[in-house]
Amino acid sequence: MCIVCGRDLIESCFVFWDSDYCSYYCQRFYELKLTKYKPSKNTHTKHFEYYPPIVISCENCGEDTILRWRLQDSSKAFCSHKCNSAKVKSRSPKQYFPLKLLKHTKEPLLASEIAKQCDSQRAHRFTSHAICNILRIHSKKGIIERTGDSGYHKYAMAEQYKSHPVKSLLR
Repeated sequence: MCIVCGRDLIESCFVFWDSDYCSYYCQRFYELKLTKYKPSKNTHTKHFEYYPPIVISCENCGEDTILRWRLQDSSKAFCSHKCNSAKVKSRSPKQYFPLKLLKHTKEPLLASEIAKQCDSQRAHRFTSHAICNILRIHSKKGIIERTGDSGYHKYAMAEQYKSHPVKSLLR
């Protein structure tokens, strides 16, 4: 159960938010310390409370987009279908998921943990070896920071790149 709204946790899709929440909306709602609001003082609607919209940046163009609590809008990452389907380099579509996951995590992750979470998106198959190869490229560019022993590196996105749209890092 989600600690914000009580919905069941989603397990059938690519999850880039913390495991205590049912959606990215609920995680941001909690982090920003937001509260529900009443739409009006009308006697007919005074019992209803609504979750406020949250503004985030599009993962392609960086424009503002709105997250809403309802399930179909609670974890979106793009402002439009055009941005969602925007092309990147030929080998980059597979690189999007590990980078997106690292952008939204607070602590460094092992390649096996990243592979397990990225594998749920169903478009590409991921192994820890594939994750290491993907992140090695971005580590050389300075986008990803690699720490730990030689056999078990932990990966995190460099702080200065967390504000950049993920697709812009793949160009």
